[in-house]
Amino acid sequence: MDLLSRIKRLAIRGKLIWTGQAVTQMAHSGITREDVIESIINAQFVITKSSISRYRKSKKEKVHIMKSFTLDGLYVYTKGVIRKVNGEEHFFIIISAKKGD
Repeated sequence: MDLLSRIKRLAIRGKLIWTGQAVTQMAHSGITREDVIESIINAQFVITKSSISRYRKSKKEKVHIMKSFTLDGLYVYTKGVIRKVNGEEHFFIIISAKKGD
């Protein structure tokens, strides 16, 4: 399964974990969790980069970036990582904001 499909399936199954930073940015941008989920599901591509965060779980951890529209045409930027929690994969949403903010 390709990476984008994997992330979309995690979103559909509700396997998302929202960081405090993401929740704060969403509130500032005026977007909801539903907006973020829609934009993930509508994404056509994902950009993957090596994480440089001091909070990364390993030196090889990758961050995944999607820029996509909601069903209402709102352009949303989302960045996250896939991590296992109790043996199950989850997508940790680190940043999510309305594009242009």
